[in-house]
Amino acid sequence: MTTEHVYDPEPTLDSFGARLAIIRWAKGWNTKEAALACRIPEANWREWEAGRSPRRMVEIAQAISESTGYSDYWIMTGVSAPEPGPKRTNAATTRATRRTCVQAARPYQGLKLVA
Repeated sequence: MTTEHVYDPEPTLDSFGARLAIIRWAKGWNTKEAALACRIPEANWREWEAGRSPRRMVEIAQAISESTGYSDYWIMTGVSAPEPGPKRTNAATTRATRRTCVQAARPYQGLKLVA
């Protein structure tokens, strides 16, 4: 009985290490170059790609994000960052905005035309 290994060229994003490997591959870096660019020890980068999780995930993801341009949320979760919802306002902010809009709509109110 033989076990056939199937090569799957589609990378998966199911782990932190896989996402690091994808970032590194996209940038054309080896592990040493990736670690240097992100100011992270190379041994840590290798461990994370091998499946270990960093102790300070948020700080590490932010450092990698700053160096690579990838979203720190994506680096941590593998999904796109959620879109911000509608901005909540209180009644005072709503009244002030309405007053400003009304004033802008009537800039010449109170002026008399001189013939």
